[in-house]
Parts: sequence; C-alpha cells; structure tokens
Amino acid sequence: MAFKSVLSLLLIASAAFARPTPAADNHADHAHTGRSLFEAYGVSDWAHPADHPVNALFRRQASNLTVGSTEWAAQYPAGKPDPTTMPQAWKDALAKAVAAGQIPTVPLSNEGNYPHGVDPNDPTVCNSASECKVDGDIWNAPDGMLGLNFDD
Repeated sequence: MAFKSVLSLLLIASAAFARPTPAADNHADHAHTGRSLFEAYGVSDWAHPADHPVNALFRRQASNLTVGSTEWAAQYPAGKPDPTTMPQAWKDALAKAVAAGQIPTVPLSNEGNYPHGVDPNDPTVCNSASECKVDGDIWNAPDGMLGLNFDD
C-alpha cells in the first residue's frame, strides 16, 4: 500500500511541474548553430560519395515490401552464404584489402569470448566491450555533445 501512495505522490508532483510546449515555440525566432562532431574532428562527410567503388559493390535496394513478410524475406539468402555464388567484385575487393593489410587477422570471438591466450585489450584486437581504447578512437563525446555508436 505504501508503494501505491509513493507512486501517486510522484505522479502528482510530476504533473505539477509539467508544462505543455507553447505552439508559438517553433524556434523561428532563433537559430541552432554549432559544429557537428564530424566537423569537430575534421570529417567533412559521414558517408562515401556516390561515385565511390563501395556503392557499386553494395547497392541499396528500394523496397515497399512489408518488413518481415514472406516477400521481404525472399530478398535475402537463407542459411550460410555460398562462396561460389558471391559476386566476383566482392571477392576481388576483399582480396585487394587483404593484400594491402587492411583486414586484421584477429581470431573470432564466441559471444565476446576470445580463444585462450588472446588479450581483448591488445591493440591488434582492441575489443571496445573490454573498454580498450587506441589512438584515434573517439571514446568520450566533447562537452555539450552526444556520441552514439552502433554495431550493424
């Protein structure tokens, strides 16, 4: 019963401090200016330009199909990929990156666990889940900015 009383008091208190945003508060009277996090670190664009070779390798497909529908799922291969049906351009791009030393030879982890003897904080691995940081990583956003990260 005490929990319901406390909850009721919190709801009443929050309602007392809440205020609707006036319709006239549309920001027309002022501008929001500032540098983006990209600009702060000298990055002019967050995506490759349209004529970059990666755009030819991975073309985005427009779709009006319902996500999760049978038709939508049919666009994607089932099971493990078959290397014999992989586009040759993909294989060539991978071979070029491997030859240039751009693909690290880090053992695969299993649910975040590396094989015995592999240090996730070693600079050649640098697993951010272990809070490994190397020069060039943007770990903490500058004051007044929010940094977001995702792993797709």
